[in-house]
Amino acid sequence: MIEAGAGTAQDLAPTWGEPPPQTCLRVAHEATELATAAADHAMDAVCRSRSGNTARLEEVMHAAHREAVEADGCAARAVEWAADPSMPDRALLYCASGAVDHAIRAQVAAGLEATAAALRTELERKLTPKEHAERESARRREEAEQEAAERAVTGMDADNRHLAQMNAYLAESAVPGLGWTAGHVRVLEAAVTGRLYQRDGQTRQAAVRGAWRGGRKVSRERTRDLHAAGFLAAVDMADGTRVLAATPMGSVALELARLHPTGLYESDKAAYEARYARVAKRHKRMDDKKEAARRLPALTYGAVNRYRRPVTLVEQEARAMREATEVWEDEGGSCPGVPAPTTEEGTARCPCCGLRQAAVSGVLAFHQPSCASADGCPGEGLRPGFETPCSAGPRAEEAPAASVPAAAPVQAGPELPLGMYFLPLPSTRYRDWWAIQCGRCQGGGRTELPGEWHDKHDAARAAHDHYDEVHRPADEMLTEQEIGEVERWPLSAAQRTVLHWAEHAELAEFDDGFWALDCVPDRWDVNKKVARGRVTGLWAAGLLDVYLNGNGRRNLVKSPTGRRVARLLLRAERQGVAGPAVKDAKLTPLLKRSGGYPLQSEGGLFKDEQQPVALAAPAELTADPAAAEPTPPSENAVHVDHRPAAKPKPTPASARALARGGAPIRKEAVQAPLWPEPKDARSEAQRLTADLRAAGLVPADRCADAR
Repeated sequence: MIEAGAGTAQDLAPTWGEPPPQTCLRVAHEATELATAAADHAMDAVCRSRSGNTARLEEVMHAAHREAVEADGCAARAVEWAADPSMPDRALLYCASGAVDHAIRAQVAAGLEATAAALRTELERKLTPKEHAERESARRREEAEQEAAERAVTGMDADNRHLAQMNAYLAESAVPGLGWTAGHVRVLEAAVTGRLYQRDGQTRQAAVRGAWRGGRKVSRERTRDLHAAGFLAAVDMADGTRVLAATPMGSVALELARLHPTGLYESDKAAYEARYARVAKRHKRMDDKKEAARRLPALTYGAVNRYRRPVTLVEQEARAMREATEVWEDEGGSCPGVPAPTTEEGTARCPCCGLRQAAVSGVLAFHQPSCASADGCPGEGLRPGFETPCSAGPRAEEAPAASVPAAAPVQAGPELPLGMYFLPLPSTRYRDWWAIQCGRCQGGGRTELPGEWHDKHDAARAAHDHYDEVHRPADEMLTEQEIGEVERWPLSAAQRTVLHWAEHAELAEFDDGFWALDCVPDRWDVNKKVARGRVTGLWAAGLLDVYLNGNGRRNLVKSPTGRRVARLLLRAERQGVAGPAVKDAKLTPLLKRSGGYPLQSEGGLFKDEQQPVALAAPAELTADPAAAEPTPPSENAVHVDHRPAAKPKPTPASARALARGGAPIRKEAVQAPLWPEPKDARSEAQRLTADLRAAGLVPADRCADAR
C-alpha cells in the first residue's frame, strides 16, 4: 500500500473553504486502508466457507476488491498531483473525495459498517464568518484592481467596453459590404465637421465653419455617390451654397469604417470590382450590372439599429456636470446643504459638448480643441471628444476669431424612419402640405402613402405608424426559434427569386411550361421562363399554391407558409445570419402533395379542375359528315366512299409533336370544322354533290375532297 510521508507533498497555502493538501493526502491514505481491510474481510469469508456453493461470496469479494483498487488509485494520483505545481488546488480534494467514496462502497459490499463516511467531515470544512468576509474582500479587491487596469487602458467602464467590442464585430461584417475606399471616409469626415459645401459646381471643405469661400477641394464623384446612397444630406443656404451634412446612417457607417479600416479597398477600381461581383447575379444585362456596381450600397437596417456608440468616463463626467447645472437652472432656488454650481463670468455652454467655454459679449468664441481632429473636437461641432474640460479663461489668440460671424442655426425637422421620405405638395393656401413616400413597400420605387398633412410633424408621426405596422417586424432581430426555422429552409438565390416573382409579378403555367410574366420592375413586358423542377419543388413543399384561372392557365401564388419563409429569409439576409445557398435545396414534400405536380403539358388535372373547351375533341370529327344523313341511291351511279374514317383531332401538344417530325397529319382531320354546319346547308350540299356525281361531271374522289 502507499504511505504518505511528510516530504511527498508541497506546503501549499490552503484555499478558503477547502482543506489543506496535507489533510487531503492523509484522508486519501486512510480511505485506502479501510477499503483494503474490507476487501481482505470478504476474501477471508470465502476461505472460511464450508458450503459447496460460494458463488455469492466470490461475487462480494470481487466487488470489494474492485473498490479497493480504485481507492488505491485515487491515493496514488493525489501523491502524484501534489508534487506537480501545474495542477489546480482542487485536484487533491477531488482525489481524496474519490478515495472516500470507493472505501464506503467497499465496506458496504463486504457487509461491514461504513466507517469511512466519517472521513467526509474532514474534507467538508465549513467556513467561519470571518473567513467568509476575508474571502469576499479578496474577491472584490481582485475585481476592482482588474477593472481599474482596464479603465486606465480604454477609458470606459465594463458596459461600454462590451459595447465597443460588439461594435468591432459588427464593423468586421458591415464595412467590406460598403465598397468604400479611404477617400469616401475622408469625405464623410469633412461632412461631420459641418464644413463640407458645394458652390459653383465645386465641392470643398471650408477652413472655418460658416465661411463658405475657398478651402480644400474634395472629390466631387465620391461626394455625389455618398449623397445618392443616403450617407449625406444637403441643406440649401440663402446665398446658393449647398451645405452637406452626414445623415444618421452616414455617421454610423463612418464609425464602423474607423473601427475596421482593413475592410476598405485600396483603390476605386478594386472597390468597383468588389461591388460588381456582389451584384452581378441580380441582373442579366451588362449595362444593368455596371450601373448597379457604380452605385454605393446603403448600410443594412440591422447594422444601423445594432450600432451603439460607447460613452467614455470623461464624457459621463461632463454629462453629469451639465445635467447638474441644468437641473439647478430649471428648478431655481437653493437647497439647504447643497452648494450652488459656480460659473465663471465671460463663459458660455458649448452646444456640442456641454462644457463652459470662453465667450465674448455673450457669443461663444471658437475655442481651440484639446484633442486631435480625428478624435472629434467639441469646439467644431463634432461628437463629444475624449478630452479634459478646457479652461474658461479668455486667451489672446482667440480674440480675432470672435469677429467671425456665426452661421445661422438650421432648425432640425422631424426625423423619418429609414427608407421613408417627405413629399412637398403644391398648395395655394398660406401653409405647406406634405405627403409621405415609402421606398420599402414596393421594390424599385417609392410608393406614396394615403393622406395629406399640413403639419410636418403629423406627417412624420404617420410615417412612424406605417413603419411600426408594416416594416418594423422585418427589422427586428431574429430569435433562436426563427434562426432555427431559417436553417430548415436553405433556399438558393434562384428559389428565392421564384418566391419573389410569385408575390410581386405573375407566375403562371402554360402548355409550354412555367413563365414569370412582367417580372422586371423598370421594363415592360419582360417574361422569363422558370425551371419546371424548381417550381414543382416549391409547390410540393407547401411554399406555393395554385390558383385555377381556367381556359388553359394556372397562376401560382405564395402560400401563408411561403410568405412567412420569405420574410424570415429576407430578415436573415439583412442581419447577416444566413444567405442564399449555392445549389437548389431538396425540400421535403408535404404528405398530401407527395404524389407529384399534375403538369398541364402532360394533360394532368387537379381534383376540381376541368379540361378547357379548346382542348376537347368534338365528337363530330370522329365520323364522316356524309354518313350522318345518307343520300338516296341513284339508278345511274353507285356511290362508294373509299376514304377511311377521320381520326380525332389531336390536342395542341400532340399536334405540335407531329408537326416537328412525327407521322403526317391528315388534311381531313386538320381542316375538319370545330362546329357542325346548320342542318339545311349541309343537306343542300349533299344533294348538289349527289347530282354532280350522278351526271358524271365530277369523279367521286374529287367530290369527296371538295366536300
